[in-house]
Amino acid sequence: MGAVLSRTNCDLHRKRELRHVKEEIFGPVFTPRKFSSYEEVIEESNDVIYGLGASVWSKNVTITLKATKDLRFGTVWINDHVPVPAEMPWPA
Repeated sequence: MGAVLSRTNCDLHRKRELRHVKEEIFGPVFTPRKFSSYEEVIEESNDVIYGLGASVWSKNVTITLKATKDLRFGTVWINDHVPVPAEMPWPA
């Protein structure tokens, strides 16, 4: 069968000091955050060490397209995260 991971709770009031946010850890981690403005979202999102990948989730096409330009990440997905096409070749 598969592995079961227990939920981990974080103090989200310490936003920028959270190590798993700053270092972009690899793993099944989701960090819900609240923001007051678009500018705050972009500023905090860009304040990471590596900037490997980001996801923008919204129904507002104008905002999502603006965010893809304002975010300093190697890859920015819209309403998705790391999609892997079935036809993508896999190592043997």
